[in-house]
Amino acid sequence: MRAIFFAFLLCISQVSFAKQKLLKAPKDLAQTYLVYSLRTYPGMFASCVCVLGFLDLCEQGKIAGGRVDFGTEGVYYDPLVGENWWEYYFEPISVSFKPAKKTAGCDRATTCLCGMRSKKLSMQRMQDLNRRYVKIKPHILKQVDGFQTAYFQDFHVLGVHYRGTDKSKETSRVPYESVFIEIEKAIAALPNDHYKIFVCTDEEAFLKEISGVFPDKILCTNATRSTDLKPIHFAEMGQYRLGEEALIDCQLLSRCHLLIRTPSYFSQYAGVFNPQLPVILVER
Repeated sequence: MRAIFFAFLLCISQVSFAKQKLLKAPKDLAQTYLVYSLRTYPGMFASCVCVLGFLDLCEQGKIAGGRVDFGTEGVYYDPLVGENWWEYYFEPISVSFKPAKKTAGCDRATTCLCGMRSKKLSMQRMQDLNRRYVKIKPHILKQVDGFQTAYFQDFHVLGVHYRGTDKSKETSRVPYESVFIEIEKAIAALPNDHYKIFVCTDEEAFLKEISGVFPDKILCTNATRSTDLKPIHFAEMGQYRLGEEALIDCQLLSRCHLLIRTPSYFSQYAGVFNPQLPVILVER
């Protein structure tokens, strides 16, 4: 009981600290043109969701306007490519909704504010903001189009995303078999055997396992995958490449006929890219 009590006190103190940080956020944001940066190190699509939170606050008049500039911070920053890794993959975002009295950088309190806002967005709101503001660079779309033409053409494609490695720290790990059961259900509903399964995963072991269960049906890109359960997006192995692989895979998931996914911002964002995509979420 004593351990439970102290855990409860720790939880209360963390919530209180978060509230104090928010209270210190600039009170004049409604008159500020904000240079929005993350100040944290989330993966590709957690970052995208945070950007949507920032854009929503701008449209609601809580921030006068701003631009997305990640500078030299974040998981995908690559000094060989340049500053502001957002613009490695996406077109620049700069918005202004009212006259601003000043321009300011993004402190941790403001970053926290935008992040919390993003968690309150409905899927419909996320899809709307993404459609109007988040534009993928042409050189990446060209690769996505090329893969789709070469491998998706004339097939009914089931998209599968399995998020493994460190995800178990946030939620219960989903057994491989639970995903395979949902795939078999989806296959049983098809009129014929003319289908493929596009697999996106950060675990090499999952790809190997599903390839054995559904032989001759698996499609995948040559993305980097973990062989030791360590998360890929924190690896130092060419940061630009890791981000590009993630974006290409997510775009391809969004172009499947059905998506079977485990909890993750990654595959959730496939539904943001394509509001018409049917999705089955597999949880433990």
